[in-house]
Amino acid sequence: MIMNTAPVITFDALPAPCRARGKKRCQRALSHGMYFSALALGLLLFAGCSRSEPRQDGPPPEKRQEYTLSKCIELWSSGKQAEAVEQFTALEWSKGPLFASGDPLGFSDQQIAALPERDGAQLVKKVASLKALGVHVSHLGKQAEAAGNGEQAEKYAGSVSRCGEALDQPQCCTMLRQIGKAFKKLAK
Repeated sequence: MIMNTAPVITFDALPAPCRARGKKRCQRALSHGMYFSALALGLLLFAGCSRSEPRQDGPPPEKRQEYTLSKCIELWSSGKQAEAVEQFTALEWSKGPLFASGDPLGFSDQQIAALPERDGAQLVKKVASLKALGVHVSHLGKQAEAAGNGEQAEKYAGSVSRCGEALDQPQCCTMLRQIGKAFKKLAK
C-alpha cells in the first residue's frame, strides 16, 4: 500500500485574515487556471481535427459514378427515353451505389414495408418504369442483332444482363431481385 506523504493544508488551519486573502488568491488562480486549461484543451482539439489521411501523390482517386439507376428511371418516367437508354448502357454496374441516397428502390424489404401508402405507390411506379426500361433496352439489342450490328446488340444485351446481376443480390429488396432474375433471362 502506497501512502501519500505530502502534507495537506486546508484553509481552516490558517488564521482568518490569511484565509480571506488565500481564498481570493485561490479563486483568482483557479479562474486563470481554468482559462488556460480551456485554451489548452481548445488547441488540442483544434490540432486533433486535422486531416488524418496522408496526402497521396499521383492520379486523383476515382470519381463517383455520374449516373445511377435512379437517374435512368427518372429520365424514363419523364419521357426522355433516349437519354435514359444512353445512361442505362453507360452505367458501371459493379461500381458505386445503384440508387441515389434516399431512393426507396435502395431500401430493404423491412424499410419498404414501413413506407406510407403514398410512397409505396410511387415505389410501384418506379419499379414499373425500371421494368419497362430494361425490356426496351433488351428489345433494342434484339433489333441491333437482327440488323447485323453485333457490337450494338452486345452493348444493349450486356447492359440488361449486368443490371440483372446487380439487382439479383441479397442486399436488394425482393421486388428488385425478381426483376434482376427476369433481366438475366431476358438478356440470354
